[in-house]
Amino acid sequence: MKYALITAIFAAIALFTLRAGALKLNWLDQPDARKAHRLAVPAVGGIAWMLALVVGMALSGLLFAQPWLAAGLAVMCVLGAIDDRIPLPSVLRLLVQSFAVILAFWQSPPLTMLGDLFWPGHSVLTGALAWPITVFACVGVVNAMNMIDGMDGLLGGVLLLVFCGLLGFFHHAGEVKLALLLGLAVSALIPFLFLNVRTPWLPEARVFFGDAGSMAAGLLIAWLLVNATQAPLSSFPAVSALFWLAVPLIDTVSLMLRRVQQGNSPFKPDQQHLHHLLQRAGFSVAQTLALVLTAALLFQFAGILFFAFATPSSVQLVVFLVLAVSYHVSASRAVACGQWLGRKLALELT
Repeated sequence: MKYALITAIFAAIALFTLRAGALKLNWLDQPDARKAHRLAVPAVGGIAWMLALVVGMALSGLLFAQPWLAAGLAVMCVLGAIDDRIPLPSVLRLLVQSFAVILAFWQSPPLTMLGDLFWPGHSVLTGALAWPITVFACVGVVNAMNMIDGMDGLLGGVLLLVFCGLLGFFHHAGEVKLALLLGLAVSALIPFLFLNVRTPWLPEARVFFGDAGSMAAGLLIAWLLVNATQAPLSSFPAVSALFWLAVPLIDTVSLMLRRVQQGNSPFKPDQQHLHHLLQRAGFSVAQTLALVLTAALLFQFAGILFFAFATPSSVQLVVFLVLAVSYHVSASRAVACGQWLGRKLALELT
């Protein structure tokens, strides 16, 4: 408890200090045609979160127990901080992200077992492809978390749900160190939420998480999920990890497929994310946030139920794919016909 409190206090101090410095140095996320915010906002929330997490890990002894994880998170945070200031080429970002993943897993098991995806009792083993699959999957999670960060409160809300859900799960399973790590991550996140989630007294966010935070947090979640699904922990099947991150994963994959189908780069910014479509359909920021977080919570709850009732991985995979394909078809039709959920889509957000 004391480590969590110290982490939260340090996060608040770091957040206000970095925010003041960013305002003085004009290190701000400027509004433009594809962004919904009207004011220039410091994107230092993720850096403050990362600094506080490292302090909490050092005080609790986790930093010395998992130095390679900390190194990977640091590389990802620095990469994101640079990208926030000077947009980097996609290939360079992917290469450095891959390097950060390898660092984080240097002393941790990669994805060697995917579970009985196709037939009960016959687990899919990755063999010699364990490391490439691990890097691909983790980089995918990192970019999914990065790409969903497009609306006040959205990334912070998703992170809070995932962190708290996994915290409860690991605590129940007796994984004390992982539960402690998640407790520190939550504590470091709370001060940021007070300045990012819109409320009656905060009409717009005063700080953003930025690529530095979204990439580092994405790697932390990926590392936790891989460790939880592989030996020696094997807390839940690998396919169950999909339900913890269903909304960002499904939204990102669907969006990239639609961009390619439209003849664009999968990394080209636009306003076709799930939260963009909801807002273009007339939902307010608060309503959009509530709908997306409710969907994320329902997916997590479904994953927990599947685990509780020992549902075969093959069944979980089919359910996930059906839901993912259904969303992709629905979103593709919405973009094509300019209408979704019975509402006309605005051409762009204003």
